[in-house]
Amino acid sequence: MGYTSLSFKEEMLEELKYYNAFTKPVKTFFLVRSCIRRLPLSRLHPNPEDEFTNPEIGPNEEVVNEYTIKFAKSLTDANPYHIPPLIVERLSTGDYMILNGHHRWLAAKRLGWKKLPVMVVNMTLEKDILHKMKKSHHSMCVSFDLDEVLISKDGKDPIDKLPFPKNKLYPLPIRKDAGRLLSALWSLDFDVWVYTGSYLSSGKIQRTLMAHHGRADAIICGIRQPKNNQKLKNAFTQKYQTIVHIDTDRLLWVNTASREFEIIDLPKDATWALRAIETVHELLAKKNAASN
Repeated sequence: MGYTSLSFKEEMLEELKYYNAFTKPVKTFFLVRSCIRRLPLSRLHPNPEDEFTNPEIGPNEEVVNEYTIKFAKSLTDANPYHIPPLIVERLSTGDYMILNGHHRWLAAKRLGWKKLPVMVVNMTLEKDILHKMKKSHHSMCVSFDLDEVLISKDGKDPIDKLPFPKNKLYPLPIRKDAGRLLSALWSLDFDVWVYTGSYLSSGKIQRTLMAHHGRADAIICGIRQPKNNQKLKNAFTQKYQTIVHIDTDRLLWVNTASREFEIIDLPKDATWALRAIETVHELLAKKNAASN
C-alpha cells in the first residue's frame, strides 16, 4: 500500500492541483460514449476524489504489480490478457479523468505503454442536480438507490418479467412492482430521485424504469451516495419540507423543518412495494391531519 516513488507522488499531487483549479467535467455525445477507443495515457488523469490519489492510501501495489505482469505477458502469450477499458469522463481541456481503472493506468505507465482502451461516460454533475431541484415546484421528494433497492441483486427478490423484445432491450432485473411504486409516488406530488454508483446513462435507466411502468424526475449517475455531498444535502433540506428514502427493508420519513423523522420497517418480500406505498399514504394522512 502507499506510494512507492516520491517523484510519482509529487507529480501526482502537482497534477491534481492543476486539474482541480482549471478543469471541469463536460458532457459527451452518445456516439462518443457508445464505442471503446484507445487514448494516450498522457490525456488520462487520476480522479482527485479516488482513494488512489489519497497520499495516506495511494495505489495498491499488489494490484498494480498484478496488472503489470498480465500486461507484459499479453504481448507474448498466444491467448493475451484482454484489458478491460478504463471508465473515464471528459474534461473541459479535452483530456479525460479516470473514474475506474487507476491501477491499470499506473501499470501501463510503468511499462512505458502509450495508449489504453477507454469508455467515456457522462456522470451527473452537481449543477445538473441543483438545476433539476430549482425547476421543481414540489415540496416533497423520495429517493431510491437503483443498485441496492430497485434492482434484485441476489436473485432472491421477485422481479418484474418483461415480454420479448423488451426483456432484451432492458435486461436489468427490476424488483416486482418497483416501477409502479415510483409512479404512485410521482402521482402524489413527490419528486422521485433515483441514484446509482454505476455509469449507465440516465436515459437508459429512465427507459428501463418506463418499461416497468415507472417514472422518475431525475436520475443521478455515477454518485453512490448523494447525501454524502454536503452541498447537495443542504440543497435538499432547503428545497423540500418532506424527504423520504425507501430502502429494501425500511422507509425513512424526514420533516426537514422540525428535523423529526420516522423509520418504518418494510417486508423483504413480494409485498415490499405495496406496503411502501400504503405506508406513504398513512404518513401523508398523518401529516395533513397535523396541519389542519
